[in-house]
Amino acid sequence: MPVASQTALEGIFTRGHLEKGQTILIHGGAGAVGAYAVQLASRAGANVIATASGDDEAYLNSNGASRVIDYREAQFEKVLREKVDVVFDLIGGDTQKPLTNVRGTHSDQAQCSIIAFSLRAHDHALWAQIEAVVQQRSTGPATHLD
Repeated sequence: MPVASQTALEGIFTRGHLEKGQTILIHGGAGAVGAYAVQLASRAGANVIATASGDDEAYLNSNGASRVIDYREAQFEKVLREKVDVVFDLIGGDTQKPLTNVRGTHSDQAQCSIIAFSLRAHDHALWAQIEAVVQQRSTGPATHLD
């Protein structure tokens, strides 16, 4: 199994606990890991929203994304109206700041698993903030894949 597919599998199912019927937001959906994540999540029966360049929209739709947010045209946090169960962040940096405002689908409207991958050293303080918010909102901690 390719490393990219194993990373996607680990992130969205083992760490994110994605299930059929849930919604996942995948940052970096057109990259190697992201493309596998889109396919795996879609085939598992999840509603897949991916951020990527608008040039990749047709590719992502063919892989199973139900919606693509063009990061060059809009900030995801301003156009994302859906409530999500899992966020799989393959970008890091500035994409993580708005994650504390992503709303979950559960009854408290706030529970959401956030899986961040490949964080750079300067992102660790921000990660601690995200993790604190997620722990306040849910029964489980956020997951940081090193």
